[in-house]
Formats: sequence, C-alpha cells, structure tokens
Amino acid sequence: DKALTAIKAVLSHAVDNGFIETNPAHQIRAVDPAQHNTNNAGPSRIPYDMDDIRGILCSPLFQQEQGPHSNGIVNRLTLEEKRDYQRLVLLGIFTGARLEEIGQLDIADIREEEGITYIFIHADAATGRRIKNKTSRRKVPVHPFLLEKGFLPTVHEGERCGVGKLFPTLSSKTDTLTAPFSKWWRRYTISIGVYTPQKTFHSFRHTFKREGRNSGQIAPELLDALQGHAQQGVSANYGRDEEGKQYALPVLQEALEKIDFSDVTQGLESSMML
Repeated sequence: DKALTAIKAVLSHAVDNGFIETNPAHQIRAVDPAQHNTNNAGPSRIPYDMDDIRGILCSPLFQQEQGPHSNGIVNRLTLEEKRDYQRLVLLGIFTGARLEEIGQLDIADIREEEGITYIFIHADAATGRRIKNKTSRRKVPVHPFLLEKGFLPTVHEGERCGVGKLFPTLSSKTDTLTAPFSKWWRRYTISIGVYTPQKTFHSFRHTFKREGRNSGQIAPELLDALQGHAQQGVSANYGRDEEGKQYALPVLQEALEKIDFSDVTQGLESSMML
C-alpha cells in the first residue's frame, strides 16, 4: 500500500502537468491473499439502504427523551456529545463527505456566497487539518433539510459563545480527530441492528453517491464535485477558479436538491435535537 501510494503520487503529478492523460494506478489497491478468495469478492464498503437510514434517524441517538427503548450507549453521552454526534451523522447523510472532513470543521467553515450557505472543506497546515488530496478541497452547499432543522442557528449559537470548532466535544489521542467517534459508531450501529462489516460511517458516502445516480438527474461530474472525487484526464483541471472550484455554487445547490431523502426524514421534526 505504501509503495502504491508513492507510485500514485508520481503519476498524479504527471497527470497534473500534462505528461499523461490518466493515472493508471488510480483505485489500484494491494490485496491481502489471506483475505481474498472467490467466495468473498464483494465490495469492502456498501451503502446504507433507505431502511438503514430510516432506522438510524429513528434510533435513540435522535430521540430527545429516553423512552422505553432506551440505549445505554447513547445514555452515556453528555447532551453536548449527543448533539455533536447527531450533526456528524446528518452531515454524513446530506453531504456525502468523509468522516474526518466533517469532524475537523471549524464554525468559520460554514459560509455564505451568492445567497447559498455552504461548507468549505479544506486543509490548513497551521492547525494540522488535512484532506485526502487536492480535489478534496471544495465547497458543499448545506442541504435545505438541515437548514429547515435549524442548522444555522445552532452554528451561530456556538459562534456567539466563542466556540471555534463545529464539533467541540471531539477529541483524540491520535492525528485522526474522529477515530474515537468511529469506534463509537461501530458499537452503536451494532446495538441498533444496522451494522455489517461492509457498513461503516463511510457507507453514508456510498449512499449519497448511489442516491445521486439513482435520481437520474445529476451529471456524474457534479456528483464528483460535491464529494471531492478526482476526475481523470487533463481536462478535469480546466476551468477551475482560484480556489480550485469547478462549478458555481448555484449549480451545485441545484444538483444537491435532486438527492431526495424525504421518504426517510418525514415525521422526524419532534425527535431531532439539531
């Protein structure tokens, strides 16, 4: 894996500078022979289906009060942790972003441009923030559902209180801020019956991509731009602005609104804490 990473980096440099058209090492991974066999050749990650999403959004994490189906894993959270965990999950569903991209966000990364509220995902060497690659740097509009649920007032409340991080309760002893939450999420999804080895928090990213494709209304390039997926070829780097953005925010907003989760979000108004 380390050797392939180095090779990919060299070939990516060649693509960026026009020496070759595509990176032949893109999406090539090392395979552990001990784990690879013809009887288990499915994908390592699969999307959460709509029943999974519905189950997650109706689960104890999103209930204001402890009911008859109280969950001990949730009950051990502070109110602040519970709110942060809710927002992590909601942003995972409605942005399709990587967990660490979401978890390391500052309140200042929630911005407005052309009348559109968006999340600015980027690296910052001064604070140690990292992104996977240069195409991961992007602006993602905030889904209307989150705005309707009060996402902005909550952000402004934190700003007034002098809180810098969007998720102030996240902490880690490693350089991956969301590592403890990732372990918690595994335990929690096991407890509510939506876990399989192929379904992790990253499955939200797969769900977003799948629902975007299933809409039949979103160009693949727009989905890639929303999720920070690299596109192949020299032409993919043409037309970017000084921030690396390929598309105007209104175009991205229009695409985002075509990803419809209304079937699984109906009836949640009274139970969510956002």
